[in-house]
Amino acid sequence: DEITPAQVMDLWPVEAVPATRQWLVENLSGGVLTDVSAAVRMAPGATPRVGVTYAFDDAQVRFMTQMPVIEGARGHASLYDDAYSMRVSGGKVTPEGGAALDITGTTVLISGLEQKPARMDLGLRAAGPLESVLRMLDNPPFEVSQTSGFAVDTVEATAAIAAEVGFDLNKVIPKDAVEYLVTGTLSDVSSSVLVPGRTIEAERLAVAVGPGLVEVEGPAMLDGVELEISVAQPFGPEKLPARVDGQIELSPNMLEAFGIGLPPGTVGGRGTGDFTLDLPPEGGVPRFTLTSDLGGMTMQVAP
Repeated sequence: DEITPAQVMDLWPVEAVPATRQWLVENLSGGVLTDVSAAVRMAPGATPRVGVTYAFDDAQVRFMTQMPVIEGARGHASLYDDAYSMRVSGGKVTPEGGAALDITGTTVLISGLEQKPARMDLGLRAAGPLESVLRMLDNPPFEVSQTSGFAVDTVEATAAIAAEVGFDLNKVIPKDAVEYLVTGTLSDVSSSVLVPGRTIEAERLAVAVGPGLVEVEGPAMLDGVELEISVAQPFGPEKLPARVDGQIELSPNMLEAFGIGLPPGTVGGRGTGDFTLDLPPEGGVPRFTLTSDLGGMTMQVAP
């Protein structure tokens, strides 16, 4: 048997778990519900106790007010006593100006339903083009690109992220009242914009986004030269410099790639150097430092 979300709301007593009922009215629409099981226990002078489980298919789910809606959502949900939970087993979100993202595995938990305010904990899962993930994370409360100056099309990559978001369900939710941490991986990474005039590539990088800071780390190649990088990009109301720390291959290949004009045969072998690159905001002059003990390398100087 099937029933629509609107029909369920018609049957749901307004006074029974009103916060969850209102959240569902505002955030779940379309599609059909199946395998619906419901029970209501009522006693004189006591708050009604509600238990509901159901599956949903081809629904529209808005998991946060200023985020794009999940389209074609399917999954399962349950309500027991003072907690409502939902798990999305399929569906997509399409950020404005971007491509669709797969959000399979996303979870919603509303706890403390008998309290005011209740608590929302969102486990957002998204996979797809990095540009689309950044467009989604440019909505409140994240606003990563807007406040960091990092354009969403700076890097081409495929992203898979897990965002843990928590906040109290007040009528007005200030941005600084939202707790969040985003972690994930970037694969098939390529950019000719991050380092002007150079191409940086990586098979796989780890990424983390918390309040005010984006971090990226892992092995990469810069014009064919091996790197190990750790990037810290602050974001927020004040424009702060980004910092890149890491190790770089030191070899004849590196000298040639970077146009360092030493005579052929001057440098041989292979070593590593530790580097720091400070990137001031808004077109400031970058500052680069490199140190090495030159271990593993040879140098010949013509008499």
